[in-house]
Amino acid sequence: IGHQANLFDILNALKDLFLKLFERSLHLSHDETLLSSSAKITALVLVVMGVLLRMDNPVYLLSFATFHAPDSWKVSHEQIIEMMRRQNTYTDESLDFMRRLLVRSGTGQSTAWPP
Repeated sequence: IGHQANLFDILNALKDLFLKLFERSLHLSHDETLLSSSAKITALVLVVMGVLLRMDNPVYLLSFATFHAPDSWKVSHEQIIEMMRRQNTYTDESLDFMRRLLVRSGTGQSTAWPP
């Protein structure tokens, strides 16, 4: 919110600046120029960018679905380690590492793992 408030303050300051410049330009003759054309183009680009940044892009939720895994997919950490041990491809060090990962992974003892 702090970032949006700062952006809002900047856009308001730019708006006030452009209003003052516009009022001043109305009182100038054709020979006088208040700003160069490159400054005017830069200001226009900044205003357009500011407007684009302030626009909200809504996202609509059209459908919501949750997959519920069958109970046969639910295994404990020890069952996972046992499955890895049975493959005979991992060393004891690797299995210990996997055990530590599982403990710290945030998965429960009845997490569904794909077969």
